[in-house]
Amino acid sequence: MRKFNRLSQICLLVRDLDEAVKKYWEVLGIGPWRFHNLKPPLLRDAVYYGKRVSPEWWLAVAKLENTDFELIQPVKGPSIYEDYLRRHGEGCLHHMKYIVDNVPEAVAEYEKRGIRAIQSGKFGEDEFAFFDTESTFGWVLEVSLSAAEAAERLPPPEKTYPPTVK
Repeated sequence: MRKFNRLSQICLLVRDLDEAVKKYWEVLGIGPWRFHNLKPPLLRDAVYYGKRVSPEWWLAVAKLENTDFELIQPVKGPSIYEDYLRRHGEGCLHHMKYIVDNVPEAVAEYEKRGIRAIQSGKFGEDEFAFFDTESTFGWVLEVSLSAAEAAERLPPPEKTYPPTVK
């Protein structure tokens, strides 16, 4: 059985990413934030419950020691993010991301055990998959390639908060 001991990220979902980032910065001092707009062509091979899709999401990421704190705002198209927001609202833990060396191998391993991949795709040089673990844990499991290596190959953020951060 695969052990998940390389936690890379925790993620919450929001309806207004700019407002949420501002609150986390002003109230808790979390930041600075890097914003990315995930949509084609940067987002490739997106699959939602087995079907190819062309969604769009905004995400913002801040570092908390060795873990990324991510906020996601779904913009268009079907996604597990929109589904989860409808069921639970904002601010609930959506997913925790763990690093794996091979995403397709992890998907095959978990699907053999009856845990299906519900959303997947590629973002820059990274590859990711989300698994249907909500009924087991109350949150969704994500796996991806090495966060540090993938982050180095991402395009620069579209914007930052506070705006003066590079």
